[in-house]
Amino acid sequence: MSTTPRTHTNLIRLFLLVILATATMTSTSWAVPKTWNAGSGTFAWNVAGNWSPAGVPAGGDDIIFPSGVNVIINAFMPAGMNTLTLVGNAQVEFLMGGTTNITTNVGGTALDLQSTSILKLSGRILNINSLTPTNSVIAAGATLIANGGGVQISGSAHTLTVNGIFQRNNNAVGLTVGAGSITYVAGAKLLYTGAVSIATGQELPDPLPANVTLEVNMLGAGVVITSPPGARTINGPVVITQGLLKTNNPGVPF
Repeated sequence: MSTTPRTHTNLIRLFLLVILATATMTSTSWAVPKTWNAGSGTFAWNVAGNWSPAGVPAGGDDIIFPSGVNVIINAFMPAGMNTLTLVGNAQVEFLMGGTTNITTNVGGTALDLQSTSILKLSGRILNINSLTPTNSVIAAGATLIANGGGVQISGSAHTLTVNGIFQRNNNAVGLTVGAGSITYVAGAKLLYTGAVSIATGQELPDPLPANVTLEVNMLGAGVVITSPPGARTINGPVVITQGLLKTNNPGVPF
């Protein structure tokens, strides 16, 4: 079949438009929701029967742990995912070392701890490296526990909003920010339950906003704030159930 020069030009334009549209799609466009159901009776991530729809999640998928789940992932963790969501009262512990990248490149919520859910990072680090405006949320009533692991924010346009509880045990990674930001909302709590040295910054902002509680509940060396010289301003309540709260600048008031 012959084509006229004009038809040929139109076909070329159409072809280029298809290529351009494909090139501008991000991994989020192809994300598949994968919901944990423990169908195999194991706690292994890389078992197809533990997910619905069946199949081990790919690196760009949306991971969902539904309400009622209480699971310790003790075998295999992925290098990446698109989003991570805990629904309702889901309780999840990642009992593996290493790092998982959460790369949400088109809006939305990268890490979403809803309602009264609990996420415990026992050695695992979640690195949120989204390159476009995104957010993560610890809802009021939800808890993020850094137990040897933690959350790193390396995406410059990413914001973590803490409405619930951030708990740090011992010198875990905690919340670290290479880029992006952390916002604490009235009613949130920073809970330290192990010997911790922290610098005033994103995890413990200076000043700590009003109605955000700083709580120490531990025995032993206590929590040491290793910030630069100068007074620390804590507007919210301070609760010391047991243990110590001190600075590396003797005599400097909070």
